Amino acid sequence: MATVYHRDDSGAPTFAFSTSGTSSAHFAALKTILKACLVSGYGSKPAAGWALIAEGDRFLVLRNGTSSGFVCFTWVAATSYFIIHLAATFTGMSGDVMTGAGLKSGTDAAGSANQHRMWNSVLANSSANSTWYLVADNKTFYFQGSGGFSLFEYAASDFGAMNPLYVGEDSAGNFIAMGGQNTNGTQPRAYFGPEGVTVLRNPATGLLVDTGSIVVVAPGLRLTTNANTGVASLGAAHIIPLLEAPLCPVRWGASVLAGRLRGQALCPLVSMYFPSPAAQSLGHVGPLNSRNLNTPLPLGGAYTYFMGVAFDGSPTRIVTNNPEFW
Repeated sequence: MATVYHRDDSGAPTFAFSTSGTSSAHFAALKTILKACLVSGYGSKPAAGWALIAEGDRFLVLRNGTSSGFVCFTWVAATSYFIIHLAATFTGMSGDVMTGAGLKSGTDAAGSANQHRMWNSVLANSSANSTWYLVADNKTFYFQGSGGFSLFEYAASDFGAMNPLYVGEDSAGNFIAMGGQNTNGTQPRAYFGPEGVTVLRNPATGLLVDTGSIVVVAPGLRLTTNANTGVASLGAAHIIPLLEAPLCPVRWGASVLAGRLRGQALCPLVSMYFPSPAAQSLGHVGPLNSRNLNTPLPLGGAYTYFMGVAFDGSPTRIVTNNPEFW
């Protein structure tokens, strides 16, 4: 079963904070968390079984335990984002970017200025305003950061959502990265869906996408812009605890249906709510904010469930270690 890691665990990794959105502290915090959860473990929590391949001040390269792919995170100095690359092999570094077979960032053909980028400006803003959780096994991880320049309730916007980041295999063994935005802009949004994705191999052929292009769809993960604002400010009187919470698996595809996103689920009853009213409808006591996002939802049973948050325009999700969704 996948392991759950979060900020308030005994022995959880610690890191320095900075109120500057372009500080290196935010990328350093991301690296610290990923290495502790995926590679070394901490306290009573075992490592998820990933390998650290290369690291520098502005990059981190990891390989999953089944060796189905490599991921490289590259922070662009003095900015508020990092770039995501995938590859089938690792042959070294070219500056702060790995080299290897099928190296890919985003979905466009070679020569495009667009890259797969993730906003990362408040993950380490303040101990009082931020948190994180991660759910992983040796094939796949999902990392969720959360932060704000002040304590931020997910009630009228999702702009405190940091790094909704899925990396690794889907249920069919396809190696992908999802979360962020495929763009050449310097302020990429932290979406979770086909707006920000890199696919190592085309699921229709099994061949490396490499220098080609691919069109990715993810049914249920893409809304019209800010479709969830319609329920943003309904108020507490409109939050009614649900008696049941049906969960649906999340799939993606590219000309053919690929696998399920492991650990991801949609609850149709609340998927268009902002995370705070959604969480309260699912039993969370009080507002869901940028500091308590790592509080599990009280859905009962032996497994852990969290709210998955991303920028406006992405539906509210459930993230879980329930084996049914892995």
